[in-house]
Amino acid sequence: MTLPLARDLASHGVRANTIQIGHMDTELHMMKGPLSLIPFLISQIPFPKRFGYPEEYVHLVHTILDNPLINGEIIRLDGGVRFPFFKWTRP
Repeated sequence: MTLPLARDLASHGVRANTIQIGHMDTELHMMKGPLSLIPFLISQIPFPKRFGYPEEYVHLVHTILDNPLINGEIIRLDGGVRFPFFKWTRP
């Protein structure tokens, strides 16, 4: 939907971009599942081998805002991790 939205809003001077975040080192994220799962999740991230920091998200937002040519993009902020789909349920 990002690219069609960007095309539809272009005549109004509005840009549309999506940031697709991965695991972030926030309190809310840590409350989602058992802490024992964290080492496994980190091991799946190619580089850097850690969760993202909120400051890195903010930096990307500033970059998008500063560069007017970025439009209609889906930008992944996840360290290159790609998970197979699986359903996880709380015990």
